[in-house]
Amino acid sequence: MVTIAELLTWESASLDTAADGLYRTRRDLVDLQDEVDDSRVPLSWQGDAATAASQQHAALVDRLRDATAEVAKVAASLDLAGSDIAAARKDLEGAMDTASKHGFTVDTTSGEVTDPKTYDDESIFERMSEEITLTAVAAQISAALTKAAEADADLARAMTAAANGTIDGGNGSLGDAGDQLPAGLDGMTPEEIAAKYGEDVVIDSLRAWLGVEAELATWEIEGYAEAQYQVMGDGKVVMALTLEAGLGREIEVAGAEVDASAGGTTTLELTFKDQAEADAFLDGLDDAASDLGLTDMGNVPGAVASNVANYVMDQDITSFRTGVYGKVGTEFDTAVAQGEAEGRMDGYYDWVSEQYGITIAASADASLGGQDSGLSGSASLSGDIKFDGDGMSSAVLEGRISGALANDKLDVNLPASTSTGQAVDVRLTMDEDNPKFDEFKSAIASGDVDRAVDIAYSDADVVVRSTTLETYASEEHEVDIKVAELEVEYGAEGELANRIWVREGGQGYWVDIDPEAARR
Repeated sequence: MVTIAELLTWESASLDTAADGLYRTRRDLVDLQDEVDDSRVPLSWQGDAATAASQQHAALVDRLRDATAEVAKVAASLDLAGSDIAAARKDLEGAMDTASKHGFTVDTTSGEVTDPKTYDDESIFERMSEEITLTAVAAQISAALTKAAEADADLARAMTAAANGTIDGGNGSLGDAGDQLPAGLDGMTPEEIAAKYGEDVVIDSLRAWLGVEAELATWEIEGYAEAQYQVMGDGKVVMALTLEAGLGREIEVAGAEVDASAGGTTTLELTFKDQAEADAFLDGLDDAASDLGLTDMGNVPGAVASNVANYVMDQDITSFRTGVYGKVGTEFDTAVAQGEAEGRMDGYYDWVSEQYGITIAASADASLGGQDSGLSGSASLSGDIKFDGDGMSSAVLEGRISGALANDKLDVNLPASTSTGQAVDVRLTMDEDNPKFDEFKSAIASGDVDRAVDIAYSDADVVVRSTTLETYASEEHEVDIKVAELEVEYGAEGELANRIWVREGGQGYWVDIDPEAARR
């Protein structure tokens, strides 16, 4: 068992440095594939000498595959051990700090935590409180030591296997041989892998939309509602509902009410206990919007907005964003956001999390809520950048890129079917827990967005998805009544994940999530 004294002296950075060196060696080995292919015995060469040469070539390739697998296995194991030991040491130091603040004594050899203080009968509640804290500190120390011990054992197992030559490189390409998971993940089932890495991974999604256009006398209103339904890898069901213009004008959460002026947007995150409940919500959205009575005929747009608001506010709202958007060539200046957008840009305030944010598509310059957004250059990306009182707190960049670019920028060994023209969905997440976040923020603030994106490609939490898109329904209805013309358009399309690859921030190995295992 690892002791407190030992863990406090362990430097995870040395493991990370060793892993980086082995990753470079892995890439050099994988890059030998062309030479391996070109050195095959020509088909025109026949006879005993040709047979012997072919056998020697096959043996050499087999040794290269095994060597590549060994290097990759140890590199990934060093990588995971480094992050686990760093996390364990951070947890241990936090527990030791708490113990010190409460006057507890910690034995750095045995890990035992004791309270040397004495209490009289009048201090019974204080004593009980300290006992609870002591128990929590002891548990945190024990968990940190266990995590470090497991990381150490997993790394030792990988290094022993490499030294003994028991890591098999398989019969595929050198790239396949180099696609190794750390020893700490050996033996995990596909379902366990999906549960461990699937918390923020979208397995399947359903996008449903409802568009309403009405003309009433000389006043026209266009409303749009879109629901993004996502089934996550760990089983969660999350829906983001976006309402634009009048459709969201009467929704109120946490004391905030949406402005009904043109261009106003409302985005709500709805949480459902299961998929059946979420499906029922989607099924009822268009019915609720168009549930009009005779008394509504004088104000059809207002009635539609009221119907949608009442329907939505009956749900469990876990996020509520209000803001404005600008379209191509427009300028906007509101209490939430100021700026000029080319393409589209949403500035919002989340009344639940108390955060400002900018959602960018194409390129935009903006400042947000009276504070510097940190965007001083032209941002050619699609992303969601959030700000709290201390400035930028996170950034999520999303897009669809070619398989070839994904292989080049992310060093992910995509299958041959996605390595050329076929596109994949990529999601890059940078936040304050990422060691490169300050460097990323600095690049954004200086306007060097290309540099920021390169940092994200290299060090962000990354999810790569190969998907299939299916359209389930798409219809339009027109209603012409005495005082208004009402046009309703609705539809739905689904996106199903075929393959998913996940890389945690800064690590050099990819975890392949089986969508079918996550669906089970």
